[in-house]
Amino acid sequence: MLVPILLSLLWAICSTVLVLPWFWHGLIKRKTIIGDEKYRGVRNTEKNELKSAIILQIVYACISLAISLFMYLVIIVRHNFYGSIISILFVLLFQFFTMLEGWNSKRKEKSLIILAVAVVCLFFSLTDSITSNFNVIGLSKANEEIPIFVSSIEQEKEVEKTVLSGSTVAGLFKATGVSGPEYSNGKFVYTVTKSPNGYGIVIIDEKAGETARFIACDFEFQMSLNLRERYPFARVKELNVVISDDNIPFGKYAILSKPNLFGAPVLEKYVLQNMLTGDFTEYTAEELPKFAE
Repeated sequence: MLVPILLSLLWAICSTVLVLPWFWHGLIKRKTIIGDEKYRGVRNTEKNELKSAIILQIVYACISLAISLFMYLVIIVRHNFYGSIISILFVLLFQFFTMLEGWNSKRKEKSLIILAVAVVCLFFSLTDSITSNFNVIGLSKANEEIPIFVSSIEQEKEVEKTVLSGSTVAGLFKATGVSGPEYSNGKFVYTVTKSPNGYGIVIIDEKAGETARFIACDFEFQMSLNLRERYPFARVKELNVVISDDNIPFGKYAILSKPNLFGAPVLEKYVLQNMLTGDFTEYTAEELPKFAE
């Protein structure tokens, strides 16, 4: 939590005159931030102009702080250049507005420099975003064979029933948000987000399809602050929920690296999060438990 707050404060400060050399030169050497035709500084030719300029800088800082906190704590972006690109672009925008105010020279040249920096940042960010959607090198493929029937024993005779749809499971558990099914370790898995029992997982064994079991989970299958804090700079890909042999649900994530800007992401390791306890366990592709494959 501390790192996102510090990064947000950094971008807030960078959005203001506090990072500009002329501000500190005027404050230390000239004992004023008011400029004139000779010195760069704030205009003060009209009433309350200096006060308005200071308030505007505070507004810039607050906007940058709010946007950065939202990106780091709500969207949960990476704590690097690519995750901070929105904050950086707002910094450039506010510095552009600041340059247009007060006494300043060579505004055209400075505007072009700011524009060039923004274009370069966008180029790298968009390239990274597009190539991140390429197929991940080393990531195991999803199951190619998934049964569409489950076996059930009725009156000492084995019969087959069609796999329940998500809407049917929602009706059974009076839930308004159900996704799935997904197939894992011989079981059909449904994710329940809104129900009288809260968030949880419903599992139906393909060999015992007469019972649907709800497992309440304290931790959701999604990108979380805890997961981001463990891997602040890495790409984290959400894969699916897997079920162990003893019916414990795990959120399965892939930790990716990207050694080449124009290349596809590469699998570094898998991470399984116990959705009951929140514990994380790392595995290489070779070490991944069979139930999670």
